[in-house]
Amino acid sequence: MKNQQSGFSLVELMMAVAISAILSTVLVAFTLTYVADVFRSRATAELAVESHFVLQTMVEDIRLADSIATINSITDANAPADGWATSDATNQLIINSPAITSERDIIYDESTGYSYRNQFIYFISGTILYKRVLANTLASGNAATTTCPPASSSSSCPADKDYT
Repeated sequence: MKNQQSGFSLVELMMAVAISAILSTVLVAFTLTYVADVFRSRATAELAVESHFVLQTMVEDIRLADSIATINSITDANAPADGWATSDATNQLIINSPAITSERDIIYDESTGYSYRNQFIYFISGTILYKRVLANTLASGNAATTTCPPASSSSSCPADKDYT
């Protein structure tokens, strides 16, 4: 009688394991590259959408503004020590915008005939772009609300809007 054994020899088994390891390594490398590209594309798309939104908001504020100021004229208890000024190296933009009611009507000063002004201050703190609103308290019915730094915000003074 002949002795018939079926199965794989040790050399064949080692070769199969080596080939499987090489193929698995290549597959994992391609998968990781694909996943990294997907995350990178997603982050790029989110950054593009966020940038577009920030620019659109700033353009709309500038378009509706009546002037760009060099310093803030409305008192801000939370301003930097030297106040807000566009000549400051911390990249500040001060926009004077007419005070409006909740019905979007402009509020005029009856004694002068000019509109009351709110101020929108765009500034950078660290790596974050913020928008602070300084509402004119003399404008009766003003829809704007003065904002504060996030650390000192409250229900009466909401946090500055952070954009990036």
